[in-house]
Amino acid sequence: MAAGCMMIEVSLRSRVVAQFGHPRGALGWLAGRIMLSRGSNRNRTRWAVSMLDPLPTESILEIGFGPGYALELLAARAFRGLVAGVDHSELMVNVARRRTRRAPCPVELRCAPVSELPDFGVAFDKVLAVNCFQFWPDPVMDLAAVRQLMRPDGLIALVIQPRNPGATAATTKALGDRLRGYLGEAGFKAIRLELNEALTPVPAVAALARA
Repeated sequence: MAAGCMMIEVSLRSRVVAQFGHPRGALGWLAGRIMLSRGSNRNRTRWAVSMLDPLPTESILEIGFGPGYALELLAARAFRGLVAGVDHSELMVNVARRRTRRAPCPVELRCAPVSELPDFGVAFDKVLAVNCFQFWPDPVMDLAAVRQLMRPDGLIALVIQPRNPGATAATTKALGDRLRGYLGEAGFKAIRLELNEALTPVPAVAALARA
């Protein structure tokens, strides 16, 4: 009986983990709650937003916003600007809309994959993506499309904290090097990496670049 319960628990856990890439249904809602409530996720998101350093009148795009925690932080800082978001999960779009309905600035959210970015009618000053870049199907082509939505010299921040089993600080540094390469191939400039070794269980890396 104990072995059977353990197998069920492991199966449920793996099914929830599988939802992190594209939350759907009840298990997707649960995955969203985990994303939002996990302290390490919130710490990483706050650091990511600080790397972007939003200003009050800026227009900012977040790609892969999940349950919308970063959107709230961005709207609080760009309170006289515009915050927009794209996520390929309709469930997360609905959750984030509810979370940002009282934001101090307009928040426009669309359901779309990164390979089919919508036109919001503005050139974005800044773009943020936190722990979703690993799900982008064609990193260089997708980044090039993002660059087309940005104003000249606009800032992008790609933040990743690896959560796969066995991940170490070396994993994070290797991911940073890959991000640097992708950004360069996509035409970004002034690329730099910032490592946050205070985050747990492994460090996070932010790749910052100019359009």
